[in-house]
Amino acid sequence: KPDELGNLDWPGSGTPMGLLGPLVPGDQVFRGTNPSAWETGPDAYPAAPQPPPSALMWRMRHRAILDVIAARDTAVEEQAQREGSFLTYSLAGEDNFRQRTLGVVVHRGLELISLRSELPAQVDDELRRALRAGLLGEGTTGANLDDLAEQVEGILNTALGDTTGRWILGSRAKAHSELSLASLIGDAPGLRIIDRTFFDPDTNVRWIVDYKTSAPEDGEGLAAFAARQKARYRDQLLTYTQLLAGFDEPAVPLRCALYFPAIPHWSPLDE
Repeated sequence: KPDELGNLDWPGSGTPMGLLGPLVPGDQVFRGTNPSAWETGPDAYPAAPQPPPSALMWRMRHRAILDVIAARDTAVEEQAQREGSFLTYSLAGEDNFRQRTLGVVVHRGLELISLRSELPAQVDDELRRALRAGLLGEGTTGANLDDLAEQVEGILNTALGDTTGRWILGSRAKAHSELSLASLIGDAPGLRIIDRTFFDPDTNVRWIVDYKTSAPEDGEGLAAFAARQKARYRDQLLTYTQLLAGFDEPAVPLRCALYFPAIPHWSPLDE
């Protein structure tokens, strides 16, 4: 955001853009909406290579979420190497980065599937291209790109092969995916994103569904795993019910559930 003199400052070090600050020489800043419009003083650099438009849109779509995650991720070192022009991660931080990326892209894939008028039997070429663009947009390259693409596709195919998964993702009226709702978080405005919500006319219930890509730990039973996850996310889900109260007219009962597409497993909060 420009200051009173029109100068642009880098964001704080707790954000992805803030972490990139040390990599940018001199006063080079990004101005305007054209990704190729890089300037240093009065002289402009030649147009820089641009990622695919879908990757750019992906970054814009999830920037708010990733800012929050990055600020809380203590495993990521808050410095960058100029000479190598890349961020350095500890082994734990790199694993966290992979898990975050996997979760973000799986969520996006489930959203894209839910927008289809007819659900595919499994991931098709169109969806596969979108998933790879999403992984590229999150900074995944090389062998990691192929590995994560295979994992994401496997999770989505598991959900598509699950009767409950297809029920959640099926096209219907009064359904929303990645529904963004403004709310107060403490004393500050914030953004809550509901993975999937839909009205089920057969039971006259609106479901609020939160996707989780996690799975039971070694030796952990499914029931114990589900109970642990519901205890962990109970407050989050109850907040969603408060935000969606009165969403339908006339009002209908609200129920919440966690869905684990990788297993797959459906776990209503009240059961």
